[in-house]
Amino acid sequence: MNFRKQTICAIALIAMLSCGGAFAGVLDTQSTNIQVLYGNNFELGPKSRTIITIEHANSFKYGDNYFMLDYTTDQNAHYGEWVPRLSLSKMTGKKVGFGPIKDILLAGTVEIPTGIESRHAAGIGLAWDIPGFQFVNTNFFVRSDPRFDGNAGLLVLNWGTTWHMGKTPVRFEGYCDFQEAEGARGSWTNCVPRLLFDVGSFGGKDKENKFFLGFEFQHWSDKFGAGISDENVLQLNFKIML
Repeated sequence: MNFRKQTICAIALIAMLSCGGAFAGVLDTQSTNIQVLYGNNFELGPKSRTIITIEHANSFKYGDNYFMLDYTTDQNAHYGEWVPRLSLSKMTGKKVGFGPIKDILLAGTVEIPTGIESRHAAGIGLAWDIPGFQFVNTNFFVRSDPRFDGNAGLLVLNWGTTWHMGKTPVRFEGYCDFQEAEGARGSWTNCVPRLLFDVGSFGGKDKENKFFLGFEFQHWSDKFGAGISDENVLQLNFKIML
């Protein structure tokens, strides 16, 4: 069985367990938001663009899920991603971790871009216990892009924490992807930190954690590994928690 088939089978197994847990009504937590972003300094494609993003994350009896979908209005293009993970701690009933690592997970990814075959990855996830952060995760994947020969390593880091500026909560969150070269494509890095002010809190405690306004900065070195250009874009971000 080749890598791609192995990956699809692994993700299918995680998906069945994930969906089974969800339908059984055993969701521990869940969160959904919609973001509207605008930036005007993109290197590839239209210089300015508006992106609508839907994100959903949940944890359930055996692990967690992350879903996202970007829709770029100026290009009529979409990009979707699903990251299901199975927790070794939850499945065994015992803590599987050491030091600041609070859990080890089996992870998979499905990427669905516009007009291109879907891409797949499988690997190991680590959940970290970092003081002051609601979550810090690292996922180590072996990724397969059907357009290129071979496979490549992919490291994904994501985090989330809340600070306070006076009485105003400020959300600092984001992710970084570090991709190895694969086939004819070179390695690349994509880091996207966000700084979002809880503007809903101005309306009182009952409006906190509902409406955010701030900035997202995208740094992409050698975008897509095509050897074309780096990209640094500051985007306005309006986020609504559902």
